[in-house]
Amino acid sequence: MSSISAIWPQTSLSTNLNAPLVGGKRFVAGHAPASSVSAIEAMPFLAVFDVTALGELTGMDAGFQDQVMFDFITWSDELEADLRHAVATREPESAGRAASLLGTASSTVGACRLAALCAGIARLCHLGELDQVARHVPGLQREVGAVHAQIGALVRESAPAALIPV
Repeated sequence: MSSISAIWPQTSLSTNLNAPLVGGKRFVAGHAPASSVSAIEAMPFLAVFDVTALGELTGMDAGFQDQVMFDFITWSDELEADLRHAVATREPESAGRAASLLGTASSTVGACRLAALCAGIARLCHLGELDQVARHVPGLQREVGAVHAQIGALVRESAPAALIPV
């Protein structure tokens, strides 16, 4: 059994065909065991951003891809802020909702590691373990930043040179 399947086995009940494949398994927000959050943070083989998932979602339409990436950056910032606020105000339901929404969006666009982190955090929220969630918020913030940086690099690669700010 691979290390990824030991942490997050895929079952027929949790299949999401839009979720990116990583290590032969589909990552589905909300299905990671709570104990896996730290393990997921330590998995360097999970892609920060899998462009194949974005391509499948958008049908390789460059304009649509740009819009999806822009929307993801906007919404991910808002959802991360919502999660931090909910943890600070001790609202596990709101924190879980924000983590779940961020995880689903991340999975859909191909932000594999962020989706996995969000799934584990959402599970911790469901269990009311906000102190544990609070310990993982800095890692989540770093991962959101890494995804944003990867998206920025992809946009710069695909944009005409005249449109790239210097």
